[in-house]
Amino acid sequence: MNWLRAAALAFVVWSGTTGAQTLPYGSPRVAQIVNIMSNGVRAHPAPNGKSLVVDARTASGYYDVFAADLNGNIKANMTIGRTGIGQLNNGNAIYHPSGAYVAFVSEVPQHFLSTLPPTGQVPLGDPGIGLFANLWITDGINFWQQNNIPVKQSATDGIPVYATVNPRFTPDGRSVIWTERYADGGQFNWGLWRLKEADLVPLQPKGVALSNERVIFTPQLGYYVTAMDFISPTDLLVSGNLDGQNIYGMDLYDLNLTTGTYTNLTNTPASWEEGSCIAPSGKIVYMSNQDSAYTYNPNAFWVGQPMTREYYLMDPDGSNKERLTFFNDPDFADYQGWRALPVICDVSSDGMTIIATVGRDYGTPTQAYVVWGIWLIKLKSPL
Repeated sequence: MNWLRAAALAFVVWSGTTGAQTLPYGSPRVAQIVNIMSNGVRAHPAPNGKSLVVDARTASGYYDVFAADLNGNIKANMTIGRTGIGQLNNGNAIYHPSGAYVAFVSEVPQHFLSTLPPTGQVPLGDPGIGLFANLWITDGINFWQQNNIPVKQSATDGIPVYATVNPRFTPDGRSVIWTERYADGGQFNWGLWRLKEADLVPLQPKGVALSNERVIFTPQLGYYVTAMDFISPTDLLVSGNLDGQNIYGMDLYDLNLTTGTYTNLTNTPASWEEGSCIAPSGKIVYMSNQDSAYTYNPNAFWVGQPMTREYYLMDPDGSNKERLTFFNDPDFADYQGWRALPVICDVSSDGMTIIATVGRDYGTPTQAYVVWGIWLIKLKSPL
């Protein structure tokens, strides 16, 4: 029994209180953890802090983009039934720093296996993976396609499966970075991935287009990299297996966009660190399965394997690591009673709230089935 749990029990006994006891949160930083959406993923706040843009899987089986308030109430449908945008999977949306635009990825209407129903734990065009997707930008009314990937149409056409995922605007809003799968390969045909960037050019009378599209980073030892958030205008937080480690042991890195060099911030080749975000102070919030009771079978695909994860904190240089959540620990108020899997996150502009995507595993002891929801981790002081 840890000391916080023991202290809580001691208080109950000392005060003479009977009945249900109130457990502390696992981290002294946390004031409250609340679920605001039972169906939602990849929520990001608007620059003014008054709304969220979020993906949700609809009754059709496809993901779509919505605007929601800070209580999780849907206020606007941004993609369902809208002319000018495809009606398969749309998602992985994020605001431009000006708040005037939202970037997202959209699955092309026709591609190899596109006639398959959008079923399964990870549907073929899931916006979190971005297969067969292009980058789009909207002002909430109009849509502008930004890139144009080669699209595989048959098993024998010789075209690899391309993907577009995780768009991230530069802090000055002048360009956008995204992650691209550009070739087959890697363990379980995970694919070869790289980072691309292009400049945003205003259109008349409205809209934006890309100019000077270029590759800015391609892994040399590993084969996977993806953009997370900006540490500084010249340094990008990325996840990947850039040291050649197993894909299930991907780490977080500080990638210098000027020199192309990178520093491993987590150095845990037996744990998976990916979904992450950066607070106003520079503190990094990130997910890891380092304290999980489960381990991935490296000889089987990750989808369907039971796992638990938590959020952790570290300084921008990787120092002062600490655990932030205890969703899977019954000794704390964080505990939900089911396998929890935090993934991507964002932090409010005042540093007081983490907007978290947390998966609830409805599966069996040997088979996972995860449904994503949006949670707010409210803090006692700003990060």
